[in-house]
Amino acid sequence: MRKEILISDLSICEPKSALADRYIAGKWKRLAYEAENFKGVMLYAMGKLPPAPIKLPLRLRGWHEIYVAFYRSMDMNPIALRLRLSSDRAHRKFVVEGFDLKKLGAFVDDWFWKAADLTGEAIHIEACKLLEKIAVDHSIAYIRLVPLSAARVRALKRERARADTRRLLGKVDGNDVIHFGASTQEDIAADVDVYKESDWRGLTWEMINGDDPLFPVPGIKPFIAPRDTVFPHPGYEKYRRTREGWTREGFDYLRVVRDLTRSAGLELYVGHRMGHFSQPPFEECFPHAFLKGDYRDYCRLADGTPVARYSYAKRHVQDRMLRIYSAAAKYGIDGVHLMSVRGGPFVMYEDEMVARFRERHGARLDPRQLPLDDNRLWRMRADIFGEYLRRVRQTLSDSAREAGCKPPLIGLYGLATREACRTFGLDFKSWAQQGLVDRIIASVWPGEEFTKRKVHWRYLDMNHYLDCVRGTKTELVAELWQAKAAQEYGQYYRAWADKYYKLGVKRLTFWDTNAWHADAPHWSVLSVLGHKTDLRRRVEEANRHFRPVLVKRMSGFELAKHRFPPWTCG
Repeated sequence: MRKEILISDLSICEPKSALADRYIAGKWKRLAYEAENFKGVMLYAMGKLPPAPIKLPLRLRGWHEIYVAFYRSMDMNPIALRLRLSSDRAHRKFVVEGFDLKKLGAFVDDWFWKAADLTGEAIHIEACKLLEKIAVDHSIAYIRLVPLSAARVRALKRERARADTRRLLGKVDGNDVIHFGASTQEDIAADVDVYKESDWRGLTWEMINGDDPLFPVPGIKPFIAPRDTVFPHPGYEKYRRTREGWTREGFDYLRVVRDLTRSAGLELYVGHRMGHFSQPPFEECFPHAFLKGDYRDYCRLADGTPVARYSYAKRHVQDRMLRIYSAAAKYGIDGVHLMSVRGGPFVMYEDEMVARFRERHGARLDPRQLPLDDNRLWRMRADIFGEYLRRVRQTLSDSAREAGCKPPLIGLYGLATREACRTFGLDFKSWAQQGLVDRIIASVWPGEEFTKRKVHWRYLDMNHYLDCVRGTKTELVAELWQAKAAQEYGQYYRAWADKYYKLGVKRLTFWDTNAWHADAPHWSVLSVLGHKTDLRRRVEEANRHFRPVLVKRMSGFELAKHRFPPWTCG
C-alpha cells in the first residue's frame, strides 16, 4: 500500500501573483507554521475583498481519499472556502465556525472531502461568501491524500451504486440558495452535487412561496419587488436583483434544478411554502399584486383578525395555486410537497367556512364561538382542505399526462403532535385512507405551542402518524432535527435513525439541508443514515474521517495553549 501524500507547502499553488508575504486585499498570505510532526506553509486571506482563485496541480494517478485542513482565525470569523477538482462541474463549500475556545487556535481541522480518481486532476480553491455583511476569512493549511487499493476502489464503487440505502430526503430552501449568491447554473449545481453517490434519494426544493412561483407560470407575472422597497434583511436585495436578472434573461430556475438533479441521479419534489414570512405589514416588504394590502384572501381568527396564511376555503385561492402546480407538473418532477410547517393552517373562520359549517350543523351554531380543536370545526376544516387535495391530485395527473410525464406524487408536511395537527385542521388518517396523499412528512415543528401537555423539542408523536398510514399505501417519512453543537453527531443521529427504522418508518428527512452540507463532519454522518442494517459501522467510519491537528508555531510565534499563545495577551 502506498503511503499517504501530505502537501503542506501550499506556496506551490498557482498563479504566484495571487500569493503574498503580507496581508494584501485580494491575495492569499503565505503563513509558515509548524505542527507536531511536520512543517508547512498555509494560505490565509481576510478582509472585504476576497482572494483570487488559485489552483493546486496534483500530478497524480489513481484513486485517493482527499482531506483538507482549515485553520480558524482568532477574530472569530468563520472560515469559508470552495473547492473542486478540474473535472467537477461545481465547487464543494466548506464552512468552519469561528474561533473555538476548546482548541484555543492551536489546531487545524483536518476534514474529509471525498474519494476520487485524481489522474490528471488539480484542486481549484476559491473564497466562499456567506450572507452580505457577514465577515468571513479564508484559510487552507494543507491537503492530505490517501491512496486507495484496487479492492477498496471496487468496494467504493459498489457502495455508490446501491439503491437499497437511498432512503434520505433533503430539503432545500430555494430562497436561501439565492440569498447566498447562487445566480448561475454552476452556483446551483453546488447545492445539488453534494447529495450524489450517498444515501440521499431526492430533494424537496422550495419553488413556491405563498402564491409566488420561482419559475415561469402562464398567466402569472413573476414577482419582482420595486427597487425602492425597504427589505427587512440585506439578503433580500440580492434576491431581488437575482430574480430581476433571471426574468430579463429567461433563466428558468426549476428547469435548471430539474436537469441538475436528474443528472445527479436524484428525485426532485417541488416544495410549496404555503404561508408568507416577513416583517408586517407584508405588502410594504413584499408589495405583492395578489395580496393588494387588504388581506381578504387570508385566514381569519374568530374575531376577524387576519393570519398570514392564504385561506383554501376560497375557490379563487385554490385556482391560483392549482395553476402553479399544473405548470410544475409539466417539468416532469417527481412530486409536490405541501409544507404546513410555517405555512398552515389553511382554513380557519373565513366566511366561506362559516357558511359551509352552518349548512352542515345548522344556522344557529356559530363556529366562531368554538375552539379550533372542536371536533366539528376540525372536521369541517379538514374536509374543505381534503376537497382541495382531491383537486390537486386531478390537476397534477392531467397536466403531467398532457406533457407526457408521470403524475407527481403528493406529499404533505405534518406537525409534531396529534393536537398540533388538529389545530392546523390536518386529518392525515382520513386523507391517507382516501388516497389523497402519497407521502406524509412528520415534522418535529411545532409541538408545545399547540398542545396542552408538555412536549420536548424534537419529539414526534409517531403513534399518531403510524396509525394514520396503517393499512394504506401512504408512505411515512420522519424528520430528524439538527443536533446541537455540543452533541456528538454520530451518536445523536444514529440513535434517532435506529428508533424510527424500528418503528417502520420508510424514510428520513431533514430541514434546510442546504445550510448543513458545508459542515463536512456533520454532512458525512447525515449522508450514511440510509444504511438500516449497517448503521453503527457506517457512522463510526464517517466520524473517523475528521480530526484536529496540533499547530505549535505560526509565523515564528508560539501557539501551544499550555505556553504563552498570542490570544492570552489581550
